[in-house]
Amino acid sequence: MRKYETIAALTAVFLVAASFAGGLISGFRSRDGLSLRAAIIPGPSRDLLLTGYNYFLLEEFAADSKCRCEIVISGKGDSYLDSLPGGTVDIVALPYVTRTFPDSLGTPVVIDSCSIWLVSPERKRTAGKAKEWIKICSESGRLDTLLTRFRTYDPRFKARKGGRSAFLSPYDDIIRQYADSLGWDWKLLAAVIYQESQFKIEARSHRGAIGLMQIMPATVRAQCDGDPLNPENNIRSGTRHLEELSRLYRRVSPYEAERRKFTLAAYNAGAGRIRDVINYSRLRGVGTASWDSVSTVIPEMRDSLKISGTDMVKLGTFNGSETISYVNSVMSLYDAMNAIYSGQ
Repeated sequence: MRKYETIAALTAVFLVAASFAGGLISGFRSRDGLSLRAAIIPGPSRDLLLTGYNYFLLEEFAADSKCRCEIVISGKGDSYLDSLPGGTVDIVALPYVTRTFPDSLGTPVVIDSCSIWLVSPERKRTAGKAKEWIKICSESGRLDTLLTRFRTYDPRFKARKGGRSAFLSPYDDIIRQYADSLGWDWKLLAAVIYQESQFKIEARSHRGAIGLMQIMPATVRAQCDGDPLNPENNIRSGTRHLEELSRLYRRVSPYEAERRKFTLAAYNAGAGRIRDVINYSRLRGVGTASWDSVSTVIPEMRDSLKISGTDMVKLGTFNGSETISYVNSVMSLYDAMNAIYSGQ
């Protein structure tokens, strides 16, 4: 190798090494000063979406502090409070309690009468910033506005009482964005989310579905990076799933409103089950133009003798009562949300 080639090669190695070392330094800086690790401990709250409220506040605090924030929501058996003294977790948000905490556990930051944050003893500067930030938010009326947005309510009851509101959920902007990509009225997507989780980001089913749209964690991970309980990640994944399902019914019915009902049914029961219902309807001479028409054959599909001897039904008997109720419930919620919403 010629001399200049040797020098060039050594220079390249040096630059690569320097870049790698710089990345490590940057990473450590990020961990030490430019990122926060937070945990939320859900708790009972009769009239407030408390977990979502704390999630939103933590994200805003991190953004205003110009740092990243990794947030986890505590499940059963998780003991994030024990992680505070060693700095494994920087902040733990929990429902407001009157009891005092030992100084060794962390610095308490009272948010309001609903929430309190405990900040790791390793993060005294962060605790001071959080106290000042919360004070500013409180004095400016920001907390009161957020508390109003995160109040729980029953859309049908509110509609019956003639209630009106300029918003339907704390996540209206996100819902609007992804409803547009789906081609749906955003209030219908809001109705689906309410049906699935009542706007609780921490919602979990016994089958393992999680978050606002009750998506399986593997589905969320396959469609986006990051926390599957993050509101935008979850809504994005749920909407993409709805979009995939909606394509299946383009030739089933000529009516867009009916195709949406088929999509809702598949979101609840699975595409395979709804394919069986459609196929069995055709076998019975029932038209597929409307979901209400197709769903009339479902009671017969509960009888194994009636569906035996045909290859039109691939997945066996189907009770279907939950799916019929699901579609009806979402559509009634949609009507209620149209009645409630007073915005543009």
